[in-house]
Amino acid sequence: MMRSMIIVVAVICGFFPYADVCAKDIKLWHRASVYQDGKDGTLLHPEGVACATDSSLIVTDSGNGRLLRFRIESESTPVEVTEIKLPQLKTPTKIQLGGNGEMYVLNRTPPQIVRLAADGRFISVVTPVGQTAAAVKSFALNSSGDLYVIDLAAKKVLVMTPGGAVRGTIDFPTGTDFLSDIAVDPRDRVLAVDGVAGIVYALDAAGRSFSPITESLKPYARYPSALTTDAGGRIFLSDRNGSRIVVLSAGGGFLVRLSGRGWKDGLLQYPSQVCIDGRGQLSVADTLNSRVQVFDVSN
Repeated sequence: MMRSMIIVVAVICGFFPYADVCAKDIKLWHRASVYQDGKDGTLLHPEGVACATDSSLIVTDSGNGRLLRFRIESESTPVEVTEIKLPQLKTPTKIQLGGNGEMYVLNRTPPQIVRLAADGRFISVVTPVGQTAAAVKSFALNSSGDLYVIDLAAKKVLVMTPGGAVRGTIDFPTGTDFLSDIAVDPRDRVLAVDGVAGIVYALDAAGRSFSPITESLKPYARYPSALTTDAGGRIFLSDRNGSRIVVLSAGGGFLVRLSGRGWKDGLLQYPSQVCIDGRGQLSVADTLNSRVQVFDVSN
């Protein structure tokens, strides 16, 4: 599908004290909306997306209890779909890609991380050794393959190997009892977001503690529930309750708020995970619209 529309909703430049970069030229160009699985079946409340290096897109079709791998042509039109359905993944949500194309998928019930081979074969459940009753909220992988796992029960981030060995633990930021998502940028900087308070944190270079890089983002986002970064380190937040995408500079300065609530192409309803591929295209799990949308990001 060719680019069909531009979505730009609120641009603020320098008005608030932490808006450190003017972003009047950042836009989303809608490229494609994916509703079906290639066999006349429809997606149902997808919550996760992963942008692979081979330009394919992997979706957690959460309501249908499966993964779908879409091979994408240059114009972002899916040309081939592969279904992955496993007994260990009844309610897949977030997905991250590791080395050799391995997939790590967060299952909601029970809350556990499932490790799959590139071809979709089950490898293992990634269980933190020595940690009892972990309540896994989200996770991310760094370039070495270590996992950063949000454990709500312990109010810590666990640093784990794919085999489950716990290398270390990091306390939640001071004054924070909840983290909604975690991500690792291209330089292996670890970021986390508290969706309730609307604050983004970064882990220090020593890997010991989180510090805020933003004030509250509540003027821009009702509930920033997921985040990712592009090649330049800019931060893209999925505002679940506000049905928007919020973009920050690498330093945490507000840049722009994009899209809005609706069902037409380019608009969102309760977006979940987002990812950015090597071409700079942004894919969004548009959950309540039961689709995935693909955008070009211009700047």
